[in-house]
Amino acid sequence: MPGSPASQGGDTILVVVNVNPFQTREATVWLDLSELGVYGEFTVTDELTGESFTWGQANYVRLDPATRPAHIFTVTPGVRDPW
Repeated sequence: MPGSPASQGGDTILVVVNVNPFQTREATVWLDLSELGVYGEFTVTDELTGESFTWGQANYVRLDPATRPAHIFTVTPGVRDPW
C-alpha cells in the first residue's frame, strides 16, 4: 500500500497492553494487514524481551501483569509473493 509506514521505509510499532493490574488477560489481536503494509506472515520482535514471533492477521496474546504486562513489537515485513 503506497501510504503505509512499511512501504515508506518507516518503523512500524505494535503495542499491546494489559491495563488490569490484577488479572491475566488473553485475546486474539486482529490486524488490518494492508494498513500495516505487510502481506501474509511477518515477523514481530518484542523490544522488551527480544523475542521474535511470526504473526499474520489473527494473533493470540496472553499478558500477565506480574510477569509480562505488555508487548512493544517492531514489525519486519515478510517478502511479498510476486505471483
